[in-house]
Amino acid sequence: MYYYRHKPDGLENPDIIHRGATHLALKHEASDWTYPELWLAKSLYAPHDIVRAAILAALILYEDTFGRSP
Repeated sequence: MYYYRHKPDGLENPDIIHRGATHLALKHEASDWTYPELWLAKSLYAPHDIVRAAILAALILYEDTFGRSP
């Protein structure tokens, strides 16, 4: 999104961003969506709140950039 906002002529194919945001929005609404576990030291850890916060931030940035929800 940073690239899209700061490049004078925008993206060559903004449809990629639209499809990605739609995918994130649909997955965000699903209550049974699981996140992949990450390695932390010697154990697996899935930071659900951090992942959801990153998804919400991406969706808010999308809406702020394009003026609409995906």
